[in-house]
Amino acid sequence: MASLLSALMARDEIPQSGILISRLVRDHREGVLAGTRPGTLAAPPQAYVEVLPPVEPTEVLFALRSIKWKDGNGKQRSTAQFNDAELPTRLVKRALSCGACVPVSDPRRRANRTQGGVVRLDTATDLDAPVAEPEHHTAVEPVMHSAFEPPTIGPARVLKIAR
Repeated sequence: MASLLSALMARDEIPQSGILISRLVRDHREGVLAGTRPGTLAAPPQAYVEVLPPVEPTEVLFALRSIKWKDGNGKQRSTAQFNDAELPTRLVKRALSCGACVPVSDPRRRANRTQGGVVRLDTATDLDAPVAEPEHHTAVEPVMHSAFEPPTIGPARVLKIAR
């Protein structure tokens, strides 16, 4: 049925297109002879080809917590808890070390895998956040409080009760 409809449309449109093209060629020919148009036709416009940025290599991990990160184009990406995440390889080590993700071979994936889920970006683990350096504390003298001193026993007290 669709091919019949296409054939009927072509039967009506092809003759009309031929008339339009012959009129445009005739008008151009007359303009060239009169000197108002160039002798050559304008080049057809070149097809626009979008140049895509190189694709960042990724690895699939299982998210134990909701996570967020920025992809190679700077676009915010996220994955809900208990779902597979296709992370850039530059973030895989970070996701595994902070405990937000595990490999897909981990048994917790089989037990907890769900479909869908909602990601709250304000509470999701940010894999692009700078890692805080551990603080190095110097030795400090302990504070001596009276609660930690051994009790001192003084002289006996005699209590008198009135009768």
